[in-house]
Amino acid sequence: MKKDLSIYIHWPWCLKKCPYCDFNSHVAGDDLHEEYINCVISDLNHQKTLTCDRNIVSVFFGGGTPSLMKPDYIRRILEHIDILYSLNKSTEITMECNPTSSTIDKFLGFKAAGINRLSMGIQSFHDSELKFLGREHNSKEAIQTIKNATNIFNNVSFDLIYGLPNQNLQNWGDQLKMAFDFNTQHLSAYQLTVEKNTKFFSEVKKNKWQPLDDDTQADFFEFTRNYMTTHNFNHYEISNFCRDGYDCKHNHNIWQYNDYIGVGAGAHGRYQSIDNKRHLTQNYRMPNTYIDAVKHVKHGFHQHAPLDEHEAWQEMVMMGLRIQKGIPASLFDGKYSTSQPLEKYFKLGMLQKKCDKITLTSKGQLVLDSILADIIF
Repeated sequence: MKKDLSIYIHWPWCLKKCPYCDFNSHVAGDDLHEEYINCVISDLNHQKTLTCDRNIVSVFFGGGTPSLMKPDYIRRILEHIDILYSLNKSTEITMECNPTSSTIDKFLGFKAAGINRLSMGIQSFHDSELKFLGREHNSKEAIQTIKNATNIFNNVSFDLIYGLPNQNLQNWGDQLKMAFDFNTQHLSAYQLTVEKNTKFFSEVKKNKWQPLDDDTQADFFEFTRNYMTTHNFNHYEISNFCRDGYDCKHNHNIWQYNDYIGVGAGAHGRYQSIDNKRHLTQNYRMPNTYIDAVKHVKHGFHQHAPLDEHEAWQEMVMMGLRIQKGIPASLFDGKYSTSQPLEKYFKLGMLQKKCDKITLTSKGQLVLDSILADIIF
C-alpha cells in the first residue's frame, strides 16, 4: 500500500509586503516567473527520487500570493505531479489567493487548471482594519471576491485576523456573523501576533501602538471558539474551524506528522525515506538563489538532513497537540519522556486522556505554548 504524501508549492511574490507578515515573500520578480516554474518542475523531479511512489493526499499552492500566478503555471505543475505520482479525484488541491489578484476569469482559469479548494486572505471586513493591516483590498472587494469564489468552487475557506488594537468583541462578532452569511465551509481565525523582522515589530518596539494584553486576547479566543462551535463548526485545530468533512486535508495531514515535501523558494518538508529515517528539507529562501541552485544541482535544498528520534518526537508532540484528535498517549511511554510531566496539566484540567489519546481541553487551548515548553525537552 502506498504511503500518503502532501506536496507544498511556494510562490514567493506579492504585490506588497504586509506589515504583519514574516512569511517568505518578496515584491516584484516578474522577469523570473517562467524560469521559476521550470525550476519548480525540476525540483519535483528530484524530490520524487527521494519519496518514490506515493498516494498524493493534497497539493497546496501557498505564498506569497499564488493567485498572481498564471493559470497555465498551475496546469503545468499539476500535470507534472500527475505524471510523477498520479493524482486522483480525492486529492485536495488548494490555492491561496488575495482579492486584488482574483477575478472571475482567473477563478475559472484556476478551476480549469485543477484547483478544487480556495483559501482566501480576507483578514477583515472593516476598511479601517484592512488599512491598519496594510491590505490592498477594501471590504467591498473582499465581499465580492468571496461571492465570486463560492459561485465557482465548492470548497472555499478564508482567513480573518482578530485581536487588533482598539478592536472589541462586538466588532469581531459582527465579522463572524458576516462570515456565516457567505455559507463558507471553513474559516481560519488567527490572533494578531507581532513577529520579528516585520514592520509591526518595529512599530511596537518604537511604541507607535501596542498589542492587546494576554487576558484580552484570551477573551477573543474563547469568544471565537464559542461562536463557531455554537454554529456547528468543528474546532479541529487551534485556529481553524470547519463544517463536517471540510477540514483542510493538507494542513491536517501535516499536523498529524505525515509526510510532505516542500517545493519552491523557502519551502520545507518532512518525509520518511526507504530506510525509515525521517528527513527534514529546507530550500533557499531567495528566489534568485533557489533558481541558481536548481539549475546547478537539480534541487533547491539549503538543508537536507535526517532527524534524530528525539527531534522527530518533539515535532510530533508539537504538531499533534494543535489538533482536536490529539496525540497517542504512548508517545510519553518512551525514552524521551514519561507521563510524569503531564500529570499537573491533567490535574489543572488543561489536558485530558481519552481512548489512549492526549488532547487539550478548552482551558488548555489558551496556553498551548506554555504547556509545550514544559513537556518537551
